[in-house]
Amino acid sequence: SDGIKSPSPRAVPRRPPQPHGPQTERGQRVFSGHEPSSTHPHLAKRASRIIFTIQHSISNGTHSAYKSALHGKDNGWITFCDRWGLNPYPATVPNLLLWIDAILSPPAALKVVSAKSYLKGVRASHLDRMEPWPSKAQLRPIFNLFQGHLNLAPPPAPEPKFLISPLTVLLMFEASSSRPSSHPERVWRASQVFLSLRGRRGGEAWPRSHVAKRLIRWKHLKFKPDADPPGLVVTVLTKTSSSPKEIFYPALPGCPLCPVACFTALKDGSPFPVSDEDPLFCPDGKPLKRSFIMNRTRSALAAARIPIDGAMGSKTWRAGTASRSVHVGLSEAITKHMGIWSSSAYMAYVRTTDHQTLSAVHAMVPASRTQASSHATGQPLNGEPDPDPPKPATAIPPCDCSIHGCTNSQSDPEFSNHCITCTNSLCTYCGECLWHVPNDRCPEHGGDSIAGSPHPAHTAATLPESSLASDSES
Repeated sequence: SDGIKSPSPRAVPRRPPQPHGPQTERGQRVFSGHEPSSTHPHLAKRASRIIFTIQHSISNGTHSAYKSALHGKDNGWITFCDRWGLNPYPATVPNLLLWIDAILSPPAALKVVSAKSYLKGVRASHLDRMEPWPSKAQLRPIFNLFQGHLNLAPPPAPEPKFLISPLTVLLMFEASSSRPSSHPERVWRASQVFLSLRGRRGGEAWPRSHVAKRLIRWKHLKFKPDADPPGLVVTVLTKTSSSPKEIFYPALPGCPLCPVACFTALKDGSPFPVSDEDPLFCPDGKPLKRSFIMNRTRSALAAARIPIDGAMGSKTWRAGTASRSVHVGLSEAITKHMGIWSSSAYMAYVRTTDHQTLSAVHAMVPASRTQASSHATGQPLNGEPDPDPPKPATAIPPCDCSIHGCTNSQSDPEFSNHCITCTNSLCTYCGECLWHVPNDRCPEHGGDSIAGSPHPAHTAATLPESSLASDSES
């Protein structure tokens, strides 16, 4: 079915095995030294296809750790095995334990997260070489070793990340000149809009690896003025996706953060070529660099008098978008869509300030609960505030709670016609307590009225005709 002919019944002359197809960028560092086992010449094509498929079962980040994980001077797996006369392929769990403990201890003293990345690199090299790898159950002692190192030497708390949300970008734009006068300023503004409105990673604007594939060029930007709603689309190769994604930026007419206006000004005012293959962000004739964005952003934050209370990194804008979307009340589905998250991992970026905590407490405990109400203890009924809390009285007579106390609930049928605070009788027609809180409908509360009977203040002139008729009949 794949174009490979089956061998004829007669003997086929043996030939040296063919190399496993063209080497790709993925896994080429390790695969270049691999000598394949003897394979029938008619199956060489299939063998190369199998190797190629297995190579693409591993993420890009794993392959980036090959060089240090395998051939590092002090912590490489192959370097360690050569030093102590161990066989690197296939790896055994006891040998892996010795190696991991060595790289976690001085002089290498790697972090546990780095050691886990190195272990993934060794696993990837086994897949490239078609060597067996221990199962997850067999690797359990290694994960226990990782946890033990974390318990014995807990890592220091990470420095909080500084967040830049679309609101922060808007404040920076307002603090600077209304119209950018230089091309680098236009590049900075367009990059801020690109990063903040959809929570993009900084590495997508200034890639440092796989630049030929991940660099955003003018061909990746498409204006859509006739769409509904109008805007533009940027095609980006994200870090976690093997295929490009189209990210929509809606137009914001009249807003300094309007992506259409920012990128139009960037294209029209660029002194450099803007053909399809030219970089989208090009402040000085060369692709954008991280240092340019960080320096310009720090200057803009200082001009806007916004303190930098954390570490600025490539995910500063992504974290700011996630935190801002949660604080403004966007749903989880919309938040995931904005940042192209496939899980709730964005919650790790959410930060809450003391002012937001104060607002949340006020939202849960309204100010009306601190005033005089029908609940003597100030506790909400059934865990929720009253939908229509009573108005506080100017003068409240002392409560006679000697019969049942103030703990009975409105749901108790025995006290359905009694005040839920003091269990005194309620007026049949106005529904108010005969002892508490006078109001306009029943201004002469007091006395020894019996539950179920009208208050003496309700005379025949004030009672409805239906009520009088029912009373006369009874």
